[in-house]
Amino acid sequence: MRKISDSFGSELQSAGLLGLPFSWTADGEFNFSDAMTDLQKTAVLAVYEAHNPDAPEPAPTQDQRVALLLAARGLTLDSEWQLYAAIAGMQAAGAVSGKTEAQIYASNPGYKNAKDLFLAVAAIRAEA
Repeated sequence: MRKISDSFGSELQSAGLLGLPFSWTADGEFNFSDAMTDLQKTAVLAVYEAHNPDAPEPAPTQDQRVALLLAARGLTLDSEWQLYAAIAGMQAAGAVSGKTEAQIYASNPGYKNAKDLFLAVAAIRAEA
């Protein structure tokens, strides 16, 4: 048995196998649920055979980086659009009262937080 490193979970996720009912140990032992098919078990073991425990953890994807940033503020990747909606709503409300975006940013901590998060997400999304 070979050791399993931290990158194994990412490898399983890339193969679409993460979330199946099984577990593993760092020493390379697997515990498969009876609910798993032989094909699923074979696929997991194939990922294990290809696994290089000395390989570095792959860099997080753009979506993973955005998801981490949003999760730190209680949001999910699926609710990213809510951030844009909140900003638009606050801008509209400010415009009705004659405030510029700079004035809204300076006077509304909620807007500042949302706008700063929006800019951080936009910077990640703009990366090639």
